[in-house]
Amino acid sequence: MIKGKKYSLKEARSKILAYCAKKECSHQDVRKKLKEWQVNYEHIEELICYLIEHNFLNESRFACLYARSKFNQKGWGWVKIRKELLCKNISDYCINEAYKELDKNDYLSKLEALMIKKKEGYSGNHLVVKGKVFSYLVQKGYEYSLITDKYKELYD
Repeated sequence: MIKGKKYSLKEARSKILAYCAKKECSHQDVRKKLKEWQVNYEHIEELICYLIEHNFLNESRFACLYARSKFNQKGWGWVKIRKELLCKNISDYCINEAYKELDKNDYLSKLEALMIKKKEGYSGNHLVVKGKVFSYLVQKGYEYSLITDKYKELYD
């Protein structure tokens, strides 16, 4: 059930401009917000075109910012970032542009720091600890091959 006030085209335009000015949004985020406001489908598409024309919506810019922020703030790996961008219906081209935003050295340093921190938090059987560390890093979205290489480099 959709709740909330039904907005006219003019009201929706001013509200969605304010919404997009506050934060970077994906097309899907904007479409969802406009549906919540019960804006007619034809007006939704018209508003999205308007936002794109006036550079309030930019899928590539959104994808790059999303990748950088999730990596820097939450320590996500590329696998998880890519999955989340795909869930937001971001194009492969924009996802590839976002990938370029992640510095390889920073990426490996973050992986190493997370690995060391997690390994220090566990004690007991070496194989159990290794399994927990690997599980954690895979859940964070790091590539299994990178985890394996880094673990060998640090602990084997």
